[in-house]
Amino acid sequence: MTVRIIRNTTMMGRRLWIGGGACLLAVMLCSAATAAGTPATPPVLPAHLRGVAIQAYGFTPQAAQRMAADGINLVRVAIDARPSDNPPAPTQTDPLLPYRQDLKFLHQTLPLCDKLGIRVIVTLGNVYGRKLDVFWKQTDDARRFRAYLPQFWSAFAREFKDYLALVGYDVFNEPNYQPGDESSWYDDMLPKSIAAIRKINPTIWLVVEPGPWAFPNGFASMPLVKDPYVIYSFHWYAPHGYTHQYLHSQDVAKIPRDRVYPGPLQMFYDSPAHKPEQWDKATMARYLQPVVDFQKQHHVRILVGEFGVIRWAPGAAQWLSDSISLFEQHGWDWCVIGYPTAWNPNVPDGSRTWTGWNLSYRGDDPRVIGPYLSGATSDRMQVLQRGWAANRTEGAVPSAKAQAARPGPRKSTAGHEQAH
Repeated sequence: MTVRIIRNTTMMGRRLWIGGGACLLAVMLCSAATAAGTPATPPVLPAHLRGVAIQAYGFTPQAAQRMAADGINLVRVAIDARPSDNPPAPTQTDPLLPYRQDLKFLHQTLPLCDKLGIRVIVTLGNVYGRKLDVFWKQTDDARRFRAYLPQFWSAFAREFKDYLALVGYDVFNEPNYQPGDESSWYDDMLPKSIAAIRKINPTIWLVVEPGPWAFPNGFASMPLVKDPYVIYSFHWYAPHGYTHQYLHSQDVAKIPRDRVYPGPLQMFYDSPAHKPEQWDKATMARYLQPVVDFQKQHHVRILVGEFGVIRWAPGAAQWLSDSISLFEQHGWDWCVIGYPTAWNPNVPDGSRTWTGWNLSYRGDDPRVIGPYLSGATSDRMQVLQRGWAANRTEGAVPSAKAQAARPGPRKSTAGHEQAH
């Protein structure tokens, strides 16, 4: 299977094709899947996914049980090679070696997720060797990094192909290329990674984010990935000057309460290029319009892979409520950050959790470091619980194992439940 780029100067500027076209690719994928003994249709998805985005070390059986009780049906799990852990370098025999600490949580919890009806998407966050300049520098380090990403996905797809709850691979978290350097992502790292995945798993859902940093405006130049099983994703923290306010504060009581939603806010605080403007739900809708336009033009499924707001931001619950309302209006799947899970994998009870994003902590709770469950329910958590409750209203999709055992062909429709 080859990967090539077909230029379209009248529409997107760049379109990514795998093989010769969507119909040909579908035939190729089904043939490859049959030959490899893997399913010839993609993993079954509910009509709507509402869940959480967490780090792998918080992906424990205990956390999965709490998520199921909250009605969560999707977990986006980020695996990392954290420099603070001094991870070993990948090797030819084990490209996944830097991530073994995180991968053990996947092996431990994925079987339970299938029983609980929770679907899982894995993304690669802190990739071994990742630096801010790997997308545009032509150094040996940058070239090694760009060559390593497909190797990672090939090894990961091979090791995890039999877990039924694992339904998607988010190829790269927040591509951070600079304007004018898009080709390093769209013409190099992305198509090569997709090709590596498809050799092992022809039908897993692929999640693709635009650059820079998965901002919504990246959809204005986003290529269409010509693969039948793609979900397009972005991250939502706008305005950053509000959602990330006083991020590194160590004394909650001394935090100024001067950036309020709705109200006049800067996209990036103290940035001369971003003047304050009135932020409310209508402003949110305007900034999300590039995603809406892309969705309407191409009829694709959209995932808000991350969104959230620091807990001490005045009006945080309203910001979450307005965001979710817009996601629901457009039929988008979504994953919020801040679900209470252990912060440090070496502390079993999570007693050293940083609480800044933690949804179980009220905005005025004085603890910056504390247990992952605060013992209270914040107004922000209540907003999310109402959102997750819609999963129960719409009904659960049977476990992947149960679906696989049912006879008869499956009909695949991107963006909607696959029905037997």
